Amino acid sequence: MQILAIDDDLINQEFLETIFTCHGWKIDKAVDGNEALLMIKENEYKLIITDLKAEAMSGMDFYKVLARKFPQMKQRVIFTTSNPTRADMEFIEEAGRPCLEKPYRTIEFLRAASQTLEA
Repeated sequence: MQILAIDDDLINQEFLETIFTCHGWKIDKAVDGNEALLMIKENEYKLIITDLKAEAMSGMDFYKVLARKFPQMKQRVIFTTSNPTRADMEFIEEAGRPCLEKPYRTIEFLRAASQTLEA
């Protein structure tokens, strides 16, 4: 299974890579939504994990573009964030996608991934 992790924090990218490769999944990493959109054109990802607060393109903006250009993939998204604002929470609720708050635990990611893949 191929996963895309979008996070401008390299430590978070490595954490996600460790979690998912230990379970036999292949993970590609992007530092922002712009890079991720280019990768999505070339790959069929089963799961997309994106930080809401990435620098160059926020997770919200990425999700909006993804929903417009690749609508079949928007249900594959899991958001991550730290200290979510009211606007963040409203967006997450409207998107209807899971969101994990940092710091997160391995079991939380595996559970969210499993639920997303089963949907």
